[in-house]
Amino acid sequence: MLFNSYVFLLLFFPLTLIGYYVLKHFKQATLMKVWLIGMSLWFYGYFNPWYLLIIISSIIVNYGLCILMNKVASGEEKKKLRKLIMIIGIVFNVGILFYYKYFNFFIDNINWIFKSDILIEKILLPLGISFFTFQEIGFMVDSYKGDVKNLSFVDFFLFVTFFPQLIAGPIVTQDEMLPQFKELANKKFDKDQFARGLALFIMGLMKKVLIADVFGGAVDWAYANHLALNSTGSILALLFANLQMYFDFSGYCDMARGIGGMFLIDIVVNFNSPYKAKSVLEFWSRWQVTMSRFLTRYIYIPLGGSRRGELRTCINTFIVFTISGIWHGSGWKYMIWGMLYGILNICSRQLRPIKKKIPAVINNIECFIFVCLMGSLFRAETLKQFGQMLSKVFTLNYGAIPLEMAQAFNRTEYLFIQDCFHISSLSFAPYIMIVLFMVLAFFLCFITRNACEIAAQLKFKVSSAILLAVGLIWSVISLSEVSTFLYFNF
Repeated sequence: MLFNSYVFLLLFFPLTLIGYYVLKHFKQATLMKVWLIGMSLWFYGYFNPWYLLIIISSIIVNYGLCILMNKVASGEEKKKLRKLIMIIGIVFNVGILFYYKYFNFFIDNINWIFKSDILIEKILLPLGISFFTFQEIGFMVDSYKGDVKNLSFVDFFLFVTFFPQLIAGPIVTQDEMLPQFKELANKKFDKDQFARGLALFIMGLMKKVLIADVFGGAVDWAYANHLALNSTGSILALLFANLQMYFDFSGYCDMARGIGGMFLIDIVVNFNSPYKAKSVLEFWSRWQVTMSRFLTRYIYIPLGGSRRGELRTCINTFIVFTISGIWHGSGWKYMIWGMLYGILNICSRQLRPIKKKIPAVINNIECFIFVCLMGSLFRAETLKQFGQMLSKVFTLNYGAIPLEMAQAFNRTEYLFIQDCFHISSLSFAPYIMIVLFMVLAFFLCFITRNACEIAAQLKFKVSSAILLAVGLIWSVISLSEVSTFLYFNF
């Protein structure tokens, strides 16, 4: 189910909130959790009920292994048994992920290398499997370390399935969520937390519907017609692809945190103004924060982190980013994308003494250019398509912005406004919105506070309530062009 859909906004979410607070009124802690679990399963299985079999089976196996691990007493021999159980759990989760996400890619490469003809199965990728399997792996490791005590099946089930962060993150940890689940019934209603959650949800919805999807329309046309683009169109296509991803993922993260706030549950920040970064290293501490945290905590540090010399640090960094690329998708494009980011991070680390002497704005521009190039590779359907679009930039065939790209920004409401001001007949009228959107996007990305910061300091006045109400109504009206979140594909 999509946050930006009528069924979610007008049926699922109101019903979930009402049921939750009715049970909270009667202090039915277990029933509150069961209610959230049931609604989360509806949310997850809305598009395909068969997804439920996969996630429920995964939860049962992981819970059983964690309970078994916790029952093993201390001692050297017992520690080895606990470690074996943890390894079995990790292999189980990675195996599920491999089968559903990478099996066909693996067979395809086997066929290519050995000139064989092994039949490729039609395997449907379950939504959010990359996120909830990593979350369960983290939980398994924490259980092995002894950080999880007195685990109930209901709490673990809710930890995995809680719908705001189920499909596209953040990848939360047990120490962030389990204590909050234990206090659901006892925590007093906080109208400020609820209101800030609502405000954050609306701002996220506006980012997705009113900004990301508009850029997406131009990007879809440009990538479908990339061979016909001039240099101007290619540069804008590469830029717009990154802005679409930025506002799409930022919008989802804001909506997820906002929903959590309305349930009085604090969900960790997963997106923190990444385009304000002055280096690629800083960028990855701001973009998909919890993914970087997971890779650091459960892969980078166990490999030795930065404790075994500079060469080993560079190797560990390269391994982690290669894994990140593989995690994002099954294809050589994603692996190369991850490897290139590993190289960029190593270079950024080595050049830190030099970069400190360079003005911050120059570092910011340089980082943004690198990120845009990498984001364009990520967005391209194939390596060949990315190469073709990039080559168009260097042909220096500059000219007018393709009219079809500009028209993607001219939605009905914007055309109506232009008619009201009698400017729709002007020769440059089709290009007005594309300029305004670029100015707005750069202002939101580089200058103003992000939505989480605004919501945290929001003063609840009539003016802010009216603005948020207008934004919500405008977004709901625009849902006739519903699109999925980009990270739902991972």
